[in-house]
Amino acid sequence: MKIIAMVCMLIDHTAAVLFDRILISRGLLDAVNASDGGASFLSTGNTAVIYYADMIMRAIGRISFPIFCFLLIEGFMHTHDVKKYALNLGIFALVSEIPFDLAFAGKPFYLDYQNVFFTLFIGLVMMIFLQKIDSKAQKDAGAWQRANWKVSVGKLLVIVAACAVATLLKTDYSAMGILTIVLMYNMRKNKMYCIGIGCAVLTLLSLNEITCFLAMIPVHFYNGKRGLNLKYPFYAFYPVHLLVLFAIAAVLGDGRGLRLFKKRHPEVHLRRLGLCPGAQSQTTQTHFRADIEPGRWGGLDLLRKSA
Repeated sequence: MKIIAMVCMLIDHTAAVLFDRILISRGLLDAVNASDGGASFLSTGNTAVIYYADMIMRAIGRISFPIFCFLLIEGFMHTHDVKKYALNLGIFALVSEIPFDLAFAGKPFYLDYQNVFFTLFIGLVMMIFLQKIDSKAQKDAGAWQRANWKVSVGKLLVIVAACAVATLLKTDYSAMGILTIVLMYNMRKNKMYCIGIGCAVLTLLSLNEITCFLAMIPVHFYNGKRGLNLKYPFYAFYPVHLLVLFAIAAVLGDGRGLRLFKKRHPEVHLRRLGLCPGAQSQTTQTHFRADIEPGRWGGLDLLRKSA
């Protein structure tokens, strides 16, 4: 499953880093308010092909996050050293941040948008504390049974704190990702309920995530056994593939690569268009969703909405 998640993520990031920049350089932002509904935008060269490919690739990319959450929970439940697990994930998130910022913001340090593995790290720490509360309740069963509200309040505080940290750090998927992880964690004893509730939460909070339900297919065939040991290759793949995509964007030049970074905040435009990874999760921002309007040939129906 890790390979499936990696491939879906690569497809998504290829569209986000390369295709989105090409489309923006060709006038996608102007097409939002065009009187012809964007028909002239799509009629320019191979723009329509790139546009539809971008939409399909971003939809495929939605499969990766629920799988990562599922694997995070599986790793947490089966690891022999949870502290080492958390340390490795935290270091991995930090190391990956510069490549992530380069790929999506065009500069090595950008504090307004952090990579998804910070979200997973926060979710892991949250599960550690939730497990400690459960262990304490089982150890002192008599006392805790007389004060069940303490368990509930304690867990609620942990979840709220995790959501707050993810929101303050502006991580990918933010609090929505944390809620997804905690609900999946509560359903961990049944793999299909686990992945199903995660996909349902993501879709309810943003319809842009609806294709994440396809993640249920590989989970259905998951037998609980460890496959190929891809721990460190995976750790290397994430930052390396982002650096490669950034380099390709730079090589493309002529307005499609680094020239887009000359704008003050190009990544804000990507978020408003719903094109940044996890942009659908930024509930406080307004963005555009691109759909084909029924009954119109190749026209763009760019609908302004709040996620």
